[in-house]
Amino acid sequence: MNMNINFVDEEHEEKYNKLVKKFEPDLEYRTYVVLMYLLAVIDRDGRIDDVIEKRNDSFDRIRVKSDALCHSWVTSGDCLIIRLAFNLFTGRTPTVDKSDSAENQNRELRRYTPANLFNGLDRRCKNAAFEALRIYLNWI
Repeated sequence: MNMNINFVDEEHEEKYNKLVKKFEPDLEYRTYVVLMYLLAVIDRDGRIDDVIEKRNDSFDRIRVKSDALCHSWVTSGDCLIIRLAFNLFTGRTPTVDKSDSAENQNRELRRYTPANLFNGLDRRCKNAAFEALRIYLNWI
């Protein structure tokens, strides 16, 4: 698929291209494009390896790590982008711990609502989030 992608700046496009080269996602699938696009906006010093990993032994070539939100470098805005990326990539809420109490599970689920995901983003990340949604929804 050849879709026009609007990057927030040159640095974002550079990091997107580096992630695509490193993880070799199948760019025919919108979920991979959106995942790489969103993670590129928050990648600092190649630390995105803390969030996803490349797998050569399965159909799913990229796996989102369940502890992605637990690293010291991850800011509150990063958490919002990671949750949005996870949700668009998997269609799920992978940071919800099913062994946790119902109250804690519900609290984490509420963090995936559009109001919660978009309210805490700075302008740069908000622009990237809207563009990711455009890519995801307009994929043909």
